[in-house]
Amino acid sequence: MSNELMSEMICRAEDRLAERPTYHAVLHTKQQLIHALADAHLSLIQFEDQRLPKMSYYSALKAFLEQTMADVVIDRTDQDFARFSTAQDWFLWSVNEITADGKGVHLREGVHLHPTGFLADCMVQALNAYWEAQKRYWEDCLTCTPEQPSPLRIRAFNNQTFAPYGSSLSLEDQLVFKEILAKERYYTGGQVTIGDGETWELGRLVADTRSGGVFYAQQCDSHKRTDEVLVPDRTCVLTVSSYRVPQRDPDQGLSLPYFEGDVFIVREGQPVVIRKGVMHTAPTRLGYSGTLTTPVLFRKDTTVGAPGERDIEFVRFQKKRLLMML
Repeated sequence: MSNELMSEMICRAEDRLAERPTYHAVLHTKQQLIHALADAHLSLIQFEDQRLPKMSYYSALKAFLEQTMADVVIDRTDQDFARFSTAQDWFLWSVNEITADGKGVHLREGVHLHPTGFLADCMVQALNAYWEAQKRYWEDCLTCTPEQPSPLRIRAFNNQTFAPYGSSLSLEDQLVFKEILAKERYYTGGQVTIGDGETWELGRLVADTRSGGVFYAQQCDSHKRTDEVLVPDRTCVLTVSSYRVPQRDPDQGLSLPYFEGDVFIVREGQPVVIRKGVMHTAPTRLGYSGTLTTPVLFRKDTTVGAPGERDIEFVRFQKKRLLMML
């Protein structure tokens, strides 16, 4: 399974696929809002004095920043524009969701956070620019024709949005923490029998692109004979697309003109089922938070054999697409 699709790499100008000007505005305003968030996040929340170890507060702050940044990275939809009249309304709602008791940070870290409702000037300016860029890009996407590359949009991951590519096995946090963690679970390694009695092979993927920042669509892979199950341990980016028949290069490698699919933000611990035949990459952790790992499940004996008989097919893109700048 390849992780190079979402790796930071130097990309020559002639190798890049041209995107719409409105898309570059979206990338820039996301980056500016995340920088403003990094500067002003402590003014957004207050900690309740619970006499907890100091490390608990650091963990809560990290969870808050990671979840807030993930919400910023996800592209806004027409439902967002209909529901929220301003960027500030949307963002304060998001902060309230992340900090509400029994949800978000409180569930994961056991620390009570209270939103202040205050937005520093740098946040207000960045939010306004972000919202306007999102609106313009959404409107621009509606004018696309089948002859053009599909617009790149980062989407929230759930069973409905991911349905064309597989499914989410995740439960709502409230159910997970109430029902599942009451009884501890653990992996024993090796092989595991799940579902209707099939035997699957258990592996572990480690994705370590610590420099973060700029991500291009470089290549992808697909599995011809097996579904794949992932459970990333950090909030991450997952890139998928419907299968397209690649062409054979002079050096006998496989390639496609460019990436054309969807980009998802998957929260830590959300199990993902990717159907066989779907082109995808390994998940790559969002931002600068270090190494991401995930157990990987494949149907037994589908990943071995001679090169022409193996389950996996690697395809590179002739033109690279800029997916993210953080």
